[in-house]
Amino acid sequence: MGLARQSVQKLADKLEKAGIVEYAPNPNHGRAKLVRLNEKGRRVMKALTQSQIRFANEIASAASSAEIEAALGVMRKLRLRLESDQTSGRAV
Repeated sequence: MGLARQSVQKLADKLEKAGIVEYAPNPNHGRAKLVRLNEKGRRVMKALTQSQIRFANEIASAASSAEIEAALGVMRKLRLRLESDQTSGRAV
């Protein structure tokens, strides 16, 4: 995903300290642990998801269904182009 392991580890440690995630043994790796949401993390994720849905619905109300479909088509086309460029080795 283009992220440095150290930055991901720092974020995971902060989330654990905040009581949002927990580390679990990884059966596929001797040293690396799995990071998973705990109960508080699931509540936070649910609240964030609901907030995001409300926000998306609010901003989407400014456009017609046809306009949203057209924008979605453009975004899909651009995503495919970016994915193609990444797999072909071209700089993005």
